[in-house]
Amino acid sequence: MGHPYPCQVSDALHLEKHLNLAVSGATVSYGSGNNTVNQLFVVPSDADMVSVMIGVNDFGSNTPLGAFGDSTPDTVYGGLDYLAKGLKEKCPDAFIFFMTPFKFLSYPGQNAVGYALKDVANAVEDVCEKYGLPVLDMY
Repeated sequence: MGHPYPCQVSDALHLEKHLNLAVSGATVSYGSGNNTVNQLFVVPSDADMVSVMIGVNDFGSNTPLGAFGDSTPDTVYGGLDYLAKGLKEKCPDAFIFFMTPFKFLSYPGQNAVGYALKDVANAVEDVCEKYGLPVLDMY
């Protein structure tokens, strides 16, 4: 396995320390016990920078997409809203940014509940715009 991107960023920026909270298979919604809602509790409140890449697992596990304005973590939109708001409140001095999911050739169309991975990327952009958070479009 390669050197994970948080480690590469930490090395490139010569950071004294970094905390990689990435969990394989995590969702942004309550779709599983492995979700970013639970991870929010372990993000240090004195973090200088927080990066979030999320969405592929929600798409692959057919989490309901929801709609802009959802605020409970039962949908992709709601989970993103909960996470973005929670990070801004918990780490008010941190540089927080999100990344959209990568475009995967193995996910070319819609999932079983009727949305495409691009819809998840759009949800990330929509919610981050609401909270004034920058987005790196990886799609």
